[in-house]
Amino acid sequence: MTWGQANDALDLLDDALATPGPVLEGGVYAGLLRAARADALLALGRATHALAVLDALGDRSVGQVPTARLRLLAGDPSHAHVLASRGLNSSLWRRDRTQLLLIDAAARTELGDDEGAARCLSEALGQIEENNDRRSLATIPRSVLQAQARSLPQLRVFTAELDDLGVEPTYPDSVDLVELSPREHVVLQSLSAGRTLAETAAGEFVSVDTVKSQTRSLYAKLKVHNRRDLILQAHRLGLADDQPR
Repeated sequence: MTWGQANDALDLLDDALATPGPVLEGGVYAGLLRAARADALLALGRATHALAVLDALGDRSVGQVPTARLRLLAGDPSHAHVLASRGLNSSLWRRDRTQLLLIDAAARTELGDDEGAARCLSEALGQIEENNDRRSLATIPRSVLQAQARSLPQLRVFTAELDDLGVEPTYPDSVDLVELSPREHVVLQSLSAGRTLAETAAGEFVSVDTVKSQTRSLYAKLKVHNRRDLILQAHRLGLADDQPR
């Protein structure tokens, strides 16, 4: 992903996940592929799709990095910091630790904790130098690197090397994320299946007015004005009848 080929990576991951076999029936390998798929979706700016993949993955360590990154890019540095800190306190592969340190540094920078951000970056830079993996720095916003480079000379050197190589950021600086409440999700699935408001209300044992209110909320969140566009947008975002692999 750090080579800027997210579309190719997503195609390869989709092919691997579509291939039947016992290796994909649960287990670490399947989880790794799904976590990598969420990361590729984030690189393409498809945050809502990525969230669906991560939700299906559940609370597994392989999803720590993309989950923390998702919250950072979605404009929630506080949540990203909590997730990254929690992950750093657990046993991690070295690459995941480096990524969580970078994510936490970016989150702390946005929260105004420059001292904490510098500590995270300093440790990350040591690992990056040891592994000769300068491109890892392309996974956090360039604005964060620029803000912290004043106090970390090594970071200035690494950032200059990335510029010389023409390395582009791996992820967008921000992403749009649509999150539905459990009730909104149920209503959306019902409407997507072609049921009327009255049928949806009867099926959920609520009033039609309640379903209308939830439908209005769905219109606002998905930025549409009618049911047809709601369903189209829900499919585009992976919110309706599009089960994550």
